[in-house]
Amino acid sequence: MSIVHEALRKAERESAGSFPSRIPPRDPIRRSFLEFGPKALCFVLFLGLAGAVLFFYLPKMSSAPPVRSAGVIAKALPSRSPEPAAQRAPLRLQEGLSYFRQGQLPQAEEAFRDAVRIAPTLAVAHNNLGLVLRREGRLPEAASEYEEALRIDPRYPEALHNLGLVKDRQGLSGEAISRYREALALDSSLVEAHYQLGGVLERTGDLNGAREEFRLFLSQAKGWDEGELDRVHRHLQDLERR
Repeated sequence: MSIVHEALRKAERESAGSFPSRIPPRDPIRRSFLEFGPKALCFVLFLGLAGAVLFFYLPKMSSAPPVRSAGVIAKALPSRSPEPAAQRAPLRLQEGLSYFRQGQLPQAEEAFRDAVRIAPTLAVAHNNLGLVLRREGRLPEAASEYEEALRIDPRYPEALHNLGLVKDRQGLSGEAISRYREALALDSSLVEAHYQLGGVLERTGDLNGAREEFRLFLSQAKGWDEGELDRVHRHLQDLERR
């Protein structure tokens, strides 16, 4: 109970105790006024006090900023900046690709290994490291990197294609064919896979399959070296005469 309310009740009790003894018993109008007048006065004072409180505090309450929903606040919060290690991995990948295209294989390998160390679950880092190792003739190591990329991302068509290249060079034609077909099932526009699959099918005696793959390669190969395309076209013509 507030101090103000208690004071009003005390005043009410004092008023009720002092006035009734003076009221003549035969004057009901005056008796009612004297009995209830102090109560009315207290009520008026209470209303006045409440009005003063509202007068001073209501403007401050109305000027307060509106409450925002938790969802809006969450969206307005700044996102966490990526970890420095997560930022370095893509940079090392780009550097590795630049070295690889320039034929600087040791530097490319170092960059890709650094990317793998920083982000061991980054499938593309393992795939690109496999590219360098295969170019250097380190086929078992290359196969291991491609397999790790596929363990991380089983639906990685480029890694499947590259693993097919390694298996083909190791003389494992059946495995190479399987990897090429899996890659093409995921991405039929993987042009080089058609070319490589055509080659291994031809070597294993499946000439019809080889012809079909070379046709698909020629129909999709855009921007390839004209001399290379002409060589494949002439080879397909030879196969069609057989």
